[in-house]
Amino acid sequence: MKPHDILITALLTIILTACSAPAVTTPPSNPVAEVTTTSSLVETTMPLIVTFADPALEAMIRGSMGKTEGDLTLAEAQAVTRMNLSNELQNYISEGTPIKDLNGLENFTNLETLDLSNHAVTDLSPLRGLSKLTALSLAGNPVVDLSPLAGLADLKLLILTGSQAPDYSALSNLVNLQVLLLDDSTITDLTPLAGLTNLRQLYLANSPIEDLSPLETIYPNLVQKDFTIATTLAELGFRLDENTHQAYYDSEEASFTIHHAAWGPPPFEWDENIIRTSMYVEGDYKLSVGYYGVHKVYVCQMNKDGEQLMNYIYNPNDGSSNLDPANRSSVEQVIRAAMDVKEGEDALFAPVRFFIESLKNTFSMTPEKLFALPYEPPTLKNLGFFADKPNAVYLYEYRGESVVNDVNMEVHRPEWGEKEFDVRFFTPLSDEYRIVITWHAADRKFIAGVDDNSQGGASFEYFSDTGEHLDIWCSYKDKTVEEYFIKAYNDPAIEDIYQHSVDLMVQYIRDTFGMTIEELYALPAGE
Repeated sequence: MKPHDILITALLTIILTACSAPAVTTPPSNPVAEVTTTSSLVETTMPLIVTFADPALEAMIRGSMGKTEGDLTLAEAQAVTRMNLSNELQNYISEGTPIKDLNGLENFTNLETLDLSNHAVTDLSPLRGLSKLTALSLAGNPVVDLSPLAGLADLKLLILTGSQAPDYSALSNLVNLQVLLLDDSTITDLTPLAGLTNLRQLYLANSPIEDLSPLETIYPNLVQKDFTIATTLAELGFRLDENTHQAYYDSEEASFTIHHAAWGPPPFEWDENIIRTSMYVEGDYKLSVGYYGVHKVYVCQMNKDGEQLMNYIYNPNDGSSNLDPANRSSVEQVIRAAMDVKEGEDALFAPVRFFIESLKNTFSMTPEKLFALPYEPPTLKNLGFFADKPNAVYLYEYRGESVVNDVNMEVHRPEWGEKEFDVRFFTPLSDEYRIVITWHAADRKFIAGVDDNSQGGASFEYFSDTGEHLDIWCSYKDKTVEEYFIKAYNDPAIEDIYQHSVDLMVQYIRDTFGMTIEELYALPAGE
């Protein structure tokens, strides 16, 4: 028996109890359904008879119930609470004819466990009303529609190995599921599983999953699974080179390099904040594609025999590129010679598609998701902060192309010394104005202050839970705090200077470190 079949058998043995246990239990207390006919001489009562469209189904059911002859009544069907109709575990049909049609099973309304493994069932409609089912195996059946399962809310175990359904949204209703097998199935989008908080076992092997991220919320609940949702690049197998400040991953098909500015400068400025892969494609062409995670564009390059044949930036959101129109035809020829271009596809997008598919095949992640991963569990140190012990803070510094792009951040903990803030953010707004924003965790408030070259300034408090603000002071008596900030920003597009000021800090932390200010403050130092 295959390992997977052993698993199915074990699971069903636990839930269905021993196969030798009787399949029929005491009939329910409800009156048996009957049909009454009356003639002028005799009144007779006839029980309702259960019929089946599929001889294979009927033979297996009769065999499991121990009733090979005679009518099968509705009362007898309703007395059954568990049934094992697995084609591998039943030998009632010598030819091994698989079940194709489930019509007739709808009469077994008290079924709690049902094994239909390894048949040829495509239509599950007869199961729609079996609301007492807690365990159901449809392993090995080419099921094409799962919607009849949507109402089976008592299910705790469901095996859909080999399912051919195009839509798995019905599973979102099965909130009591504890064990779910979807291996070798056609599922690609895991969103329907995101709310199944009672799941403890989940199997997805050999299914064309595009993105595991919908499972991030329930992933900690899973005791057994056949996949890993990595939370760091190190978990994926990347190694960080302290000299180049880049993380590397090598496979037989391709090599991948990732860089984040927080790690330090890369060897070449064009390799900053990028995921890059290079591989040989058809005809000894070497393809290199990079994804710039901050700007969300791609750079595509092709070389052959040491000669660069193309080099362009591509934006998949609008299909634009920086390629000279006069060179487009020759670049497209290079691409078509090196790789397949799908019918109707922009040839300039083909290397990007190849790159995205490579990431999904290797890491089961989108470029955006992979770029967002830290190298290892984040600490202040590996995010680029360093200890400034005399000032009782961990300090982060970023120097942009001009002084107005510079950023300083400080994180303070009470055990390091005394400070009036927990997180501090500083950046110039212009050559004349600078802003400092501090976060105070206990009060859940921000204090934002702007000053100028004339030693003037203004400040306010902002409470994050309520969105309320309180002006503190303004050095210019002819201006309010709001008016001073408006002048400092000098941007008529800003409608709310209070919210905008707080967002400067909050958004910078999210864009640079991929987390909230609360998460940043909670990080260990990493020393």
